[in-house]
Amino acid sequence: MVSCRKGPRGVAVYAPSFVCERAAAVHIVSIMLGLLTLGLAVCVCVAGREILMEDNQGSDMVQKPIFYFGEMKSTGLEIGDPCSFSFNCLSGCCLKEKNGKTRCRRKTRKDERCSVGQIKLDMYMDYCPCELGNKFCSDDPEARCLG
Repeated sequence: MVSCRKGPRGVAVYAPSFVCERAAAVHIVSIMLGLLTLGLAVCVCVAGREILMEDNQGSDMVQKPIFYFGEMKSTGLEIGDPCSFSFNCLSGCCLKEKNGKTRCRRKTRKDERCSVGQIKLDMYMDYCPCELGNKFCSDDPEARCLG
C-alpha cells in the first residue's frame, strides 16, 4: 500500500499502487485531450482566417458592400484602371471585358451602345450606361444613348 492522494482534512489515503498509477494515467490522458482540442481549434481558426483573407477578385461568391444614401464614394480609379465596383471608378462605370478582366471605362455618349443593367458586384457587361443617365438609353435590343 502507498499513499497516492489526500483525503478529507489532509489525511493520506492508502491504496494499492496500481490504483495510483491508473489515476495518474487518466489525468495525463485528460490533459492530452485538452491540449489536442485546443490545437485543433487554433488550426480551424487559422485556416478560416486564411480563407477569408484570400484575394476574391475572380470569385463569384464575393458580395458587394452595402452603402446607405450618401455614403458611396469613388476611390479615384481612372479610365483603364482595374476595378471591382463601379463606385470605385471616377467615371462610375466598371466594365467586365470578354477576357474576364474588369476595368474603369467612360460612360457612353450619344449614339453609342449602352446598357442600364448591372451584373452582380455593381459592374457592367459589354457596355457602360449613358453619361446623361439610364433614362437616355433606348429600349431596343441594340440599345444606344439618345441624348
